Amino acid sequence: NAYVLVAVYLPISRLVSHNAYVLVAVHDVGFCEGARQAFELTLSNIGRVAVLAAGERLLLSLGKLSIASVGTAAVAAALSTPLTAFSAADNGSGVACFAFVLIYAIANAW
Repeated sequence: NAYVLVAVYLPISRLVSHNAYVLVAVHDVGFCEGARQAFELTLSNIGRVAVLAAGERLLLSLGKLSIASVGTAAVAAALSTPLTAFSAADNGSGVACFAFVLIYAIANAW
């Protein structure tokens, strides 16, 4: 599948070219030699790279969910105060769900 190939190739190519520039700067080798060494280094540690990428994605998702949950709790608390225009007959849960989706979308944009 071409999508899988692109989804796997692009992050690895960014990592390899970044590491190649580091090798060029630190070890004073040519870019092609640095790219070859960086590619070999990445392939030798592909398990660690996958675990780190999965861990990073998990932590980012948990952070976004916690931000959205705290924001939704604040909206629910604001709706439950008697100073708001909403009453018990209004659909406060719909507003809270909308607030969760909106806050999560904003957190996901960063």
